[in-house]
Amino acid sequence: MKFLKLKLTKITLQAFLAFNLQHACADCTFLSVSSINFGQYNSLDQQPNGGGIGSITVRCTGATSGATVSLSTGSSTTYTNRTLSNGIDQLQYNVYTTPGDGTIWGDGTGGSTTISIPSNTSTSLTLYGVIPARQNISAGFYSDNLLMTVNF
Repeated sequence: MKFLKLKLTKITLQAFLAFNLQHACADCTFLSVSSINFGQYNSLDQQPNGGGIGSITVRCTGATSGATVSLSTGSSTTYTNRTLSNGIDQLQYNVYTTPGDGTIWGDGTGGSTTISIPSNTSTSLTLYGVIPARQNISAGFYSDNLLMTVNF
């Protein structure tokens, strides 16, 4: 019987602001960014590892309407299964807008959705990460980088 626990699984968030000409006077500040940290993963567990939670607080001012916040696919080419990597080994995961495997947080394509935020106020957003159960992988440190974009 094979028993495996990963040392640490982490997704690093990078923040990026995208403005169009209609809202060039808008200004956003990322007040805090907390990466998703899944902790240990046991490949024999029957239940998915849903303990990955990250957060970001953003304040956008000067726009006449709110903004949308999107996430990239990371090292994956699809939102269906994002991938954490350790060399050539890959571990599937995803990031959701709500706890409990709700809607995939992405850019609005491939079954994903974006998050809308209001203007002229600080908004805290929570990222809910889930690693599906029973993935046969090698022990090690698995990571991915997601790009978060705020569009006006």
